[in-house]
Amino acid sequence: MRPKALFALASLALAACATEPTVSVRFQAPVDGAVIAADSVHVVLLAAGVEIVQADGLNTAGRAHHHVFIDADLSPAGEPIPAGQPDIVHLGTGVSEVTLSGLAPGRHRLIAVLALGDHVPLDPWAVDTVFVTIEASEE
Repeated sequence: MRPKALFALASLALAACATEPTVSVRFQAPVDGAVIAADSVHVVLLAAGVEIVQADGLNTAGRAHHHVFIDADLSPAGEPIPAGQPDIVHLGTGVSEVTLSGLAPGRHRLIAVLALGDHVPLDPWAVDTVFVTIEASEE
C-alpha cells in the first residue's frame, strides 16, 4: 500500500477514535469519606457516554446498567458479574439509585461498575469507588 493511502487510513482511524464517547460512571451520592449516622446509604450514580437501560441479556454497545460492589473485589474481566451475592447489588431494571440497608458500623468500600445487558463489565472498565463510614448507634 502506498504511504499516502496508509496515512489516509491512519487519519480516518484516529478521527473515528476521537469521536467515540468516553464511558464513565461516578457516585453523585454518597460523597467519598461520608460519615453516615444510620445503617443505610442512599446511592445515586451518574453515567456518561452510555445509555442506562434494563438488563436484557444482550451484549449491546452503548447500553449498560449499574452494579454496586459492597466491600467486595471486582469480578474477573470479561466474565459476567455474579448474581445472588449479598455484596453485589444489580440495578438491572435500569435505575440509577438504590438504598443499601443493613450496613454494619465501620468503614465500607463501594464500587460502581457499568456492565452490558449480559452483566459483563464494559471494556475498558467504567468504575468509581467511594468509602463511607457507618457510625455505631448510641442505644
